[in-house]
Amino acid sequence: MSPPPDWMPVFVVVAARRSYVAADPKSPQAGAQGTTAHGQDVLQRIGTAVRRPDGGYSIELTALPVNGRLLMRPPQPGELLDPTQGGGA
Repeated sequence: MSPPPDWMPVFVVVAARRSYVAADPKSPQAGAQGTTAHGQDVLQRIGTAVRRPDGGYSIELTALPVNGRLLMRPPQPGELLDPTQGGGA
């Protein structure tokens, strides 16, 4: 088993919502509907968690989640500790 990463990105989980298009009933798209992100939840990075010597994580958020759902996951290849420095997810 590999050791936990030294840091992890933190995301707010936004549930996909149905959207409706074409207010004009004569439009060929009238009544058409779709979902954002193909019906999957959308992740918005809002912070970084850095591992502490005691095994816990110190979390720094740049925004607050309105729904209370956060996700931490190991960093993906090319993802940066500080997303403001370019790259990141």
